Amino acid sequence: MKPSFGIAPYLQYDARPIVSIRCRIRLGVALSFSRLFLYKKLVSPDCPVCHVNGDTKHILMECTSHSLARNRCSVELSRLAFDVPLTFDLLCGITPPIPAHLRCRTFSALITEQCLAITGRYLLQVSNKHFL
Repeated sequence: MKPSFGIAPYLQYDARPIVSIRCRIRLGVALSFSRLFLYKKLVSPDCPVCHVNGDTKHILMECTSHSLARNRCSVELSRLAFDVPLTFDLLCGITPPIPAHLRCRTFSALITEQCLAITGRYLLQVSNKHFL
C-alpha cells in the first residue's frame, strides 16, 4: 500500500524496465519461484539455491545467489547523505522518510531519486539473472 497520495515517485524517476519490475513486485505477480510453481511452470515453489520458499521477498532480500549485488546496493545506500537501509519497501519504490533536520523539498527529491536509482540498478541485476 502506498503511504502517501499522488503519483508514486518511482513512476516519475525510473526508466521503463525498472518501473515494470517494481509494478510486478508491488502487485505480487513478479515471476518468483513460488509464482512460477503456481502457474505450473516449476515442480517446486522452493528456491533451487537456498531450498526455502522462493517468493519475491526471498529472491530480493535473502537469496545467496544475489548476495553480492545486494551488498553492493546496501553499501551504495549507506553512502547517501544519511544511512538508508535496504528494505523490501524501498525495492518496491516506497522511499524512506527523510530525517527532520534534513527535510526540504529539493533534498527530499534528490534522496528519492538517488534511492530509486540505486535500487533500480539492483533490481535490473537480479532480473537479468532471474526474470522478475
